[in-house]
Amino acid sequence: MPPERGLSIKSRYARRPFSVVKTIRLPETGSLIVASGDFMSETTIGLIFSMLLAATVAAEQRVIDLTRVIEPTGPDAERKFVVRIHDALEEIPGKVRPEGEWYVMSDVELMSHVGTHIEAPFHCLKNGSDLARIPIEQLVGDAVILNLSSARAEGGVTLKQVQEAARAAGGIRKGDIVFCRMGPTSYFSTAALKWLVEQGMKLMGVDSSGVELADDTTHANINHLVLFRAGIPLIENLTNLDRISRPRVKAYALPIPARGLDAFPLRVVAVE
Repeated sequence: MPPERGLSIKSRYARRPFSVVKTIRLPETGSLIVASGDFMSETTIGLIFSMLLAATVAAEQRVIDLTRVIEPTGPDAERKFVVRIHDALEEIPGKVRPEGEWYVMSDVELMSHVGTHIEAPFHCLKNGSDLARIPIEQLVGDAVILNLSSARAEGGVTLKQVQEAARAAGGIRKGDIVFCRMGPTSYFSTAALKWLVEQGMKLMGVDSSGVELADDTTHANINHLVLFRAGIPLIENLTNLDRISRPRVKAYALPIPARGLDAFPLRVVAVE
């Protein structure tokens, strides 16, 4: 098997008959010496090489957190996240814990659309999927990053602007997750969203507060329904999309599978 990615394999015969020592060198990590009393086949060397190559690739991967930190709020906040800490159980009379230790639990009261959160079709459709019914396969996979940070338009990011961003990213493939880095115009025209749905995306995320038409005073949720009627969940308030250096990454967006919930905060990460 020929060396790849800067790895090299060298062999030298030892003094004992039919004995061989194989040296497999990784870039910047030194050498691994593998010795055998019998001649090692090309299949064995190839397997070792593949394992080491996989380890090298894994070590080179970078994980980017796309999730905003949620700060506790007061009880009257519109998007509240109230944390009440209390003892986990009644302490034994006279028990004194060492300084700096405690045993607590927390009661949390929140509006489910807080921080980086995912919205299921149930958000706008009575018979739509809630969080527990979103297939796990829809929440992980290949993601394409659309850079719309310079897009400016009345009525939402246009179809042409979205198509140009998709072309620059190498295109949208069926089954892609689509993350959009927004700019001065932080929402979409309905035509642009319909086109994204037609490309076969399975999950959408934006680093703005939503995709809905800014001038829609009727709360008809036109843009949300374009996604939800196609069974596509929406993630709002992503962050750090500007830290991603490649147009395509692996993405993981995992909310708790709670029945009866239309939305909830979640952790989203990209791996490049």
